[in-house]
Amino acid sequence: MRRRYNDSDRALLVTNRFSSHASVSTLSRNSSRAVVVAFGAGSLERAPGATEKVDFAVRAMAGTFQDRNKNYREDPGESGATFNLGAAVSKKATAPVLKKAPPPEEKKADKKDVPPPDEMRAFVLADADAFSDLVMGNVLGNQVLFLDALRWLGGEESFSGEVNTEEDVRIEHTKEKDSLWFYATIFGAPALILGLGFVMARRSRRKGARK
Repeated sequence: MRRRYNDSDRALLVTNRFSSHASVSTLSRNSSRAVVVAFGAGSLERAPGATEKVDFAVRAMAGTFQDRNKNYREDPGESGATFNLGAAVSKKATAPVLKKAPPPEEKKADKKDVPPPDEMRAFVLADADAFSDLVMGNVLGNQVLFLDALRWLGGEESFSGEVNTEEDVRIEHTKEKDSLWFYATIFGAPALILGLGFVMARRSRRKGARK
């Protein structure tokens, strides 16, 4: 992402690569137009011997490289790869949560009163700035990431829905579509008008001949 317009901008990563995990459900459904920005991120890897369930929910774009000497350039030995930026970690709780039965007079439980899951959960990011004021105030994707992750941590991921925005959706035309509209406007519309005029003229002549 461009900010200073020099090589340091290469540390400002933009990605729309999300898994199907519930912690990024909204972003995954809208990956064609939703992105997350990371300002100088690290990377995540599964620790050897870890028993927790790990889902790498956010990944960097292909070709991202690890800048070991911090010169913002891809040097020999820093070949591009796909790095993990965010992970949803869960583990079965050793002491299950006691779920209270709802009172008899309550026919349907409120969505807000859904009991938490019987597991320990954590959402880990490799970037400390992803939820900073600067990024959260300007990037909608990071806001959605925060909300989805928060819902998943609280066991409310099934209620997360689409996020509405007042931003106009950009309409893009391909070269083929533009050519089709051009010829339809220049030749198609006049030909249609001439054809209708010809038909109306013939009908008028036939009516005049009968009289």
